Amino acid sequence: MKFTDSLRWLATGKVETRIEKLLRLAEKGNAAAQSELGLCYHEGDGIPHNVKESMRWFILAARQGDARAQFYLGRAYSSGKGVPKDIESAYAWLGMAAAQGYKDAAEWQAIIMKEMPPEQIDEGARLAQEKQPNPIKIQLRQRLLRG
Repeated sequence: MKFTDSLRWLATGKVETRIEKLLRLAEKGNAAAQSELGLCYHEGDGIPHNVKESMRWFILAARQGDARAQFYLGRAYSSGKGVPKDIESAYAWLGMAAAQGYKDAAEWQAIIMKEMPPEQIDEGARLAQEKQPNPIKIQLRQRLLRG
């Protein structure tokens, strides 16, 4: 038990669970926590499996530039599980994750690209440019959340 958990237990008689910590951080806009919470919902890890909630958290994290969330969102768009099937959006999200070095994303993007005509690839590339998070807005938001 961590020291802060010990203090919380002494004060309240309760220690926050991993999911509760993730939820608290995710609700404050922490992209890594949002992505992790999305994965927990996706896999039913410590919380009941819920595709809709998984996608909600992945979308929030992906829009902030989280590569893992972008990867899972791209996979979802390629299959239509949890979101409407949209191959151009899949290409865009996978490309953004791949550009950050997320290896699996590059492999998935290459697979779906084989079945895409050039105009769909062009549209996917355009969407990727449009969806790129604005680092300045993200930094300002994080500063505001910190107080």
